[in-house]
Amino acid sequence: MMTRQRLIRFGGMAFICSGLLAVSVPVYIVLVIILGRLVYPVYGIELTPESYRLIISFYYGGVHCVALVVGIATILLSLVIWKSGLGQFTAALGLLTGVFDLIGSHPWLLGEGMILISQLLFSGWLVILGVNMRMSATRGTD
Repeated sequence: MMTRQRLIRFGGMAFICSGLLAVSVPVYIVLVIILGRLVYPVYGIELTPESYRLIISFYYGGVHCVALVVGIATILLSLVIWKSGLGQFTAALGLLTGVFDLIGSHPWLLGEGMILISQLLFSGWLVILGVNMRMSATRGTD
């Protein structure tokens, strides 16, 4: 059962983790716009090969940065879940997912298989976390 003191103690960290995840969404949107600029010409402006290289390096640098932020947020959020009583399994899976997110943020060093495992772990953790939170809310243990 989540007491008021525990909620106050862990609420700040949960707020920070949620903020990190919320900040990553607009950055992803900007990255999609940058990627779209490579495909669709704007106002007939031609790009040089050097410009394409610069845009692609910005794109992959941004994806790498967002992946690092999401990995760190996943680890911190898992620590909050561990202390909050939402489930040790969910927290442990979140820690493992965060580590794989950090590993998966280096796609140029790893193969597609490791990236796929990282993405599947993150998706599965979100599903398990959602189910666990829903079950916790219906039991009234919040």
